[in-house]
Amino acid sequence: MTSIRELQQRFSAIDARLQAVEAAAAIYCRYRAIFGRIAAVEQAISEGQTTDEHPTADAASAATEAAAAASRQAAYDTAMTDNITGGAASPIQQRLAQELLDKGFSDFRFVRVPPEYYDCPLPFRQQCLQAASVDHLCKSIIMENTKAHPSVKGWEDHNNSRYYVVIVQVSVAQG
Repeated sequence: MTSIRELQQRFSAIDARLQAVEAAAAIYCRYRAIFGRIAAVEQAISEGQTTDEHPTADAASAATEAAAAASRQAAYDTAMTDNITGGAASPIQQRLAQELLDKGFSDFRFVRVPPEYYDCPLPFRQQCLQAASVDHLCKSIIMENTKAHPSVKGWEDHNNSRYYVVIVQVSVAQG
């Protein structure tokens, strides 16, 4: 039986990992902002502005939006394809991808794994998912609240959402 002390240690480990993920997310947001600025400069140069001129805020905004649109299109194209068969994605995957795109997400991917995935060791799973390490592997399930009131459209209200995701870190769950 798991003791309270062991549970506290596991919680502390998960909390530390979540803090690291939050820090990485902040860095990623900063990276995207810098990327948008670089795209604006590249677009300004391609439109004939000299390197001595500074792109206007409108040009930067247009370049950022163009880059975001290209990113959304790439995410859509990837999400609509089954990564194992190369054919069309399942109707559920297509519906989820479309909802993510409609909500403005452009950086996501679905990975369909081989049937023996759960019988294989963690390093194999890491390779399938292109994870940084086995400690990055998580089990997750997206649950749709089919009994939600028709006025509930998405996940804006954390206490009454259309969708919920449950995530458990594999290395902690097996520890």
